[in-house]
Amino acid sequence: MTISWPLSRQQVLDANGRPCLPAYAHFFAGGTTDPLTVYADAGLTVPLPDPVKTDGEGRFPRVFLPAGLYAEQVLGPYGDRALVRR
Repeated sequence: MTISWPLSRQQVLDANGRPCLPAYAHFFAGGTTDPLTVYADAGLTVPLPDPVKTDGEGRFPRVFLPAGLYAEQVLGPYGDRALVRR
């Protein structure tokens, strides 16, 4: 079973409300600091790079994860926490 990352296709903004280019998302196995492989498809056959980066409009791609607990860290281009428009 897979889950879709809730921030998939969401726009990441900087402190001034402009698209944050680029922003990075790191994924970890729940309760650990072990990297978690995420995928571009629901069949979990096309892995995405770590970290997952936003596109030219500051949006993350569609991200699928294996079912279970996970943690995420979304950072701006300077390693600062990024703001995500929901």
